[in-house]
Amino acid sequence: MDDSVSFSEKTGSMLNFEILEDSVFYVTSLNKLNKFISREQKWEFLTRIWIHDTYYSATFKRVLSLMSETAAQRYDRLLDEYPFIFKQVKSYQIASFLGVAPQTLSKLKNESR
Repeated sequence: MDDSVSFSEKTGSMLNFEILEDSVFYVTSLNKLNKFISREQKWEFLTRIWIHDTYYSATFKRVLSLMSETAAQRYDRLLDEYPFIFKQVKSYQIASFLGVAPQTLSKLKNESR
């Protein structure tokens, strides 16, 4: 995940990221990235795919989910996609991701049993 909008618009990010496991970060300037991408057409093509798959697609799906699904539907889909999520992530983090209060998450967990 990244904040591509603030990166390309050269503004401060409104996002905070909490890392849940060991991670690798890549840091670059917009000028260096553009220079690298423009070297060869294949890098431009791969970058477009990467940006679509890692940012636009995920963001679009998340926004649609928050706008059109109930909390129960988001919870059920999360469990379908990540069945072991509660073994890896704290409940308050899952509640935040689902856009619900921790108490609502507890209620959803109890109702799904």
